[in-house]
Amino acid sequence: MSNISKTRQVALHLIYSVIENGGKPDELDMGLFWDITLEKETEHLRKALTKAILHSCRSLGDTTRLLTTRAQNVENAMHGDLTTAALRETAERYCKNAAALDSALAALRYSLKDKRREGSYQLQLCCNDVLRLAATLEAGAETLEPMAMDFPAYNSVLAPFMAVIRRRSRMQKECAMLAHPETVEGHVEYAAVSRAARELEELKPAAREMAEKVLAARDTLNPLIETQLQNYSMERLDVVDKCILLLALYELTVNKLPVAIVVSEATALADTYSGSKSAPFIHGIIAAVAQNL
Repeated sequence: MSNISKTRQVALHLIYSVIENGGKPDELDMGLFWDITLEKETEHLRKALTKAILHSCRSLGDTTRLLTTRAQNVENAMHGDLTTAALRETAERYCKNAAALDSALAALRYSLKDKRREGSYQLQLCCNDVLRLAATLEAGAETLEPMAMDFPAYNSVLAPFMAVIRRRSRMQKECAMLAHPETVEGHVEYAAVSRAARELEELKPAAREMAEKVLAARDTLNPLIETQLQNYSMERLDVVDKCILLLALYELTVNKLPVAIVVSEATALADTYSGSKSAPFIHGIIAAVAQNL
């Protein structure tokens, strides 16, 4: 589906919400509106983000055993040396967070396979956990680096331990970047998530602008519909059909789109959101109005 078609769909939802509630766009709960209306687009972004996260962390599991073994070597060598207490506590905290990240990644993989409706929400929670832990581990790695340099006498155990942390750090840093998809623009392997995030961000203002323009033109558009109704009144017209017609006639009369495109888009909306008889009815109204232009 093209971006403009998505924009029409979301604009239709907004137009319907305003007309059905008899209010203005500014009076609606837009936060709730976007959550409901952009559910499919948001789910698409969640799946793209999940796959990007799993790609960035694809080799983290290979380092877990090494990290555990070398952390134990550090603890054994420094045990009893009170001057190293802060370093050992920081290293232990790092290892606990690393284990938590492994668990969060396992939960994320499971959620990606979950086909239930609530699975999408679970996917977002798991993504948030992984991204948070990746950022926490990065901060921990930055803390450990200078601390390790303060104990050259233990370099034989600290150097291998820090080598594993640096190896993990490259992956964790890449993962943490995904919390802000705009930062991975230009990364070919993350093109799907950056594109999905950008499209979702651009969709809101574009749809709202389209809806506001259509709603502002209601006084001009309503008579165009009313003159084509035979033995029927505007009050009896289905609200969804009315909204589709308002959007279609705005694009026909103001945006000057070709009749064929307007009909195609409007009937597609009718097939998706209205009854089985709506598409031919809407087609007929648009065609009649077009003949009189």
